[in-house]
Amino acid sequence: MITFKQFLNETGTAAGRTKPVSAEELIAWAEKNARRYLSGTNFLYRGGSGIGAPILLGNSVSIKPRRSANTNNNYTLWLDNNPAFKGYPKRSQAFIGTDDKHTAAGFGNPSLLIIADNAKVGFVGHQDLWFVEVDPKTHMTIEEWNGNMEFALQKISLGRANTYEELVTSLKAATLAKLEDAKDNESNESDEQTLEKVITSIYKNGCKTMFELWEKLFTPHLFPPMTTGSEASQEAAFGEVWIEGEVAFITASGHGVSAEDHEAIMKWSMENKYPHFFEKLSSDWDDKEFNDEL
Repeated sequence: MITFKQFLNETGTAAGRTKPVSAEELIAWAEKNARRYLSGTNFLYRGGSGIGAPILLGNSVSIKPRRSANTNNNYTLWLDNNPAFKGYPKRSQAFIGTDDKHTAAGFGNPSLLIIADNAKVGFVGHQDLWFVEVDPKTHMTIEEWNGNMEFALQKISLGRANTYEELVTSLKAATLAKLEDAKDNESNESDEQTLEKVITSIYKNGCKTMFELWEKLFTPHLFPPMTTGSEASQEAAFGEVWIEGEVAFITASGHGVSAEDHEAIMKWSMENKYPHFFEKLSSDWDDKEFNDEL
């Protein structure tokens, strides 16, 4: 199992993709790259930037794609490579964020994000990707789906996939007949129940292989429409998000921000007619009770 927090801690997190910058550098970058995002009304956060600096600038694709931590990589391989998700941000090369400061704070000192207008943004539609229901017929969420499908593949002697091509080959080889044979020969009741759930999902959805099931159910319809940074702050709240591209991080607590940088950022956001961003950052930095708990 992997949670939102574990995902934030995967290999190749923000620490390897960001660098500290001054307020002057932040402002120059934002004016060039994120004016549309800053003109919006809803802003995003990330918890635990990975570097102890109050202002950071990063690019999610600046290092090699990461593997999912503490779980198999199947859902990430699918989201990154399946043709149905063409144009979506790469999950393996994305910053994971949220629309809720308190959720972000659960994973470390939260940062208010400024997202480049041309960055790709995927909305999950739930607080955590794991909570998304893939199969209404068996009520499997992505968390259960990912675990149950990998378990079933192992039970019919199909190894863990390292590439999308390997995953597709295994899913196509996982036929309903093979899975039923594995269930009939299973002596462990719990394992038998897991196999039964996978078999039921395939059968009830009119499929013959696990690949057909994934093609039918694990599609973009599970999520709200993807967007870009230029539109992300214009949208209503959508819980967890994943972002591919350039992002600036400003500590939401104000901790570590010099008086000069504080004044420069406040003056800039107010004078450049970003009233909602100004109000959000002011409110965050003035939230003494919240900030004292960090």
